[in-house]
Amino acid sequence: MKFDPIFRETIGTIDPCIFPSDMWGYRILYYNIRITGVYVARVMLCETDRPLQDSDYSLLVFISNFLKTAMEKQSFSMNNHPKDLDLCFNQMLNRETIVLKKHSSI
Repeated sequence: MKFDPIFRETIGTIDPCIFPSDMWGYRILYYNIRITGVYVARVMLCETDRPLQDSDYSLLVFISNFLKTAMEKQSFSMNNHPKDLDLCFNQMLNRETIVLKKHSSI
């Protein structure tokens, strides 16, 4: 994606935005993470399991701020994440009660 001209054009975006479905066959809601104003990462939600909802914008910003704080403090492995993190995010996106196993890593 980093070589795609449309991707590079969107690095300056500061609000959550959507890539249209004509690129990959499904829409992608994305939000750029910046540290001291510099683009460092992008969090993306792919519209593959269900249509995007208005609440996804707020959840994406919340998740991105969590990741930004972790990156700033360098307390989050960028190559790995806690084993229940995906489950937690999916439960939030599906508006379910977040249920984590005992001794969860998050």
